[in-house]
Amino acid sequence: MTWITEEDWACFEAATPSADAAPTYEALKGCLVWPDEGVPGLTPAGIALLDDLLMARALIHSGRPISAWPGGSDRLQRVWDMANDASLPWVGFARVELTEAQQTLLANEVERTLFAGV
Repeated sequence: MTWITEEDWACFEAATPSADAAPTYEALKGCLVWPDEGVPGLTPAGIALLDDLLMARALIHSGRPISAWPGGSDRLQRVWDMANDASLPWVGFARVELTEAQQTLLANEVERTLFAGV
């Protein structure tokens, strides 16, 4: 695996998912994040991978294709596909589809953030 180190893979494996975790809105990333999605001990490259996964999922949550990322490349799609194809043990893959309440939370937070200070 050249796209992820064995050390980072082990960190993803060791992360503990929580059935009771509730999402919050991460304004800097513009997405919902669950508290158990953090992966302690990642290398800088592993953190970048996790950020890419969060960005890709944020696009999915917003109803846009991953290719809509403003970075203009297909890098996010490749990272998402590689991680899925390899069955990376990241709890965030189980949260691709949002409940109605989570969709409402996301929409409300996006609107609140966009119009804060207006």
